[in-house]
Amino acid sequence: MILFILYLAFVSILTVQMSVSILAAIFGDQAVSFMEHTYTKNAESGFDRFLNIVFYLLYGFPHHFYKKFMIKYPRIKARIIYFIWMLGFVLFVFILGVSVTLMVEPYTYYL
Repeated sequence: MILFILYLAFVSILTVQMSVSILAAIFGDQAVSFMEHTYTKNAESGFDRFLNIVFYLLYGFPHHFYKKFMIKYPRIKARIIYFIWMLGFVLFVFILGVSVTLMVEPYTYYL
């Protein structure tokens, strides 16, 4: 049962990150700007720190790689590299989701 709950949490987080990476590939800076609205700089309260943890759980990989590519390469080249990265990330999440589903499926029979 615990394994199934961990599986659902893991797949949910990866699915959100995959969806956000697709949105960042399509909309570019507008999607990244939307992501950054949930991040609190100089977090002092516990709630602000919690929001920053949620930011990294939901937007961490796409935001990091989009910013990294935009700083390192010219705009058009960075968008192309990010799109290729996004395709690889989607493929990775799909393969990981299928493999984890096959691993967890025997345990869900008893639920």
